[in-house]
Amino acid sequence: MSILDLWLPITVTTLVCFFMSSAIWVVFKWHNSDYRKTDREDAVSTALEGAKPGFYLLPYCVDYADMAKPEVKQRFSDGPVAFITVAPNGIAVIPESIWFNRPWPMTVKNLLDALIYGLLTGGIFGWLV
Repeated sequence: MSILDLWLPITVTTLVCFFMSSAIWVVFKWHNSDYRKTDREDAVSTALEGAKPGFYLLPYCVDYADMAKPEVKQRFSDGPVAFITVAPNGIAVIPESIWFNRPWPMTVKNLLDALIYGLLTGGIFGWLV
């Protein structure tokens, strides 16, 4: 079997998963509750003005040995502790990762999305191949 024999299931799967993803995000909107607005969004935006796109830690501490320093412990204790993703201006692409302390319900929804797409893909390939 060549890749050309799989054009139909690949195309159908792509379209079905695209429309299912659109339904999940636009129609059912079950991910809307995953994101919260800060209490002072304008102040946060102003504080981040000029930051280059990238991933930031607050407080900044990348060497685990520094965690023993009293001033670093105090900064973590006082808070806030944040993982900040600064995207280029325009429509942001939000990276998905459980390593950024995302709430578990958000992770579960993402896993359910993946399960739905996987089942659709497997079902379509099983049906058409």
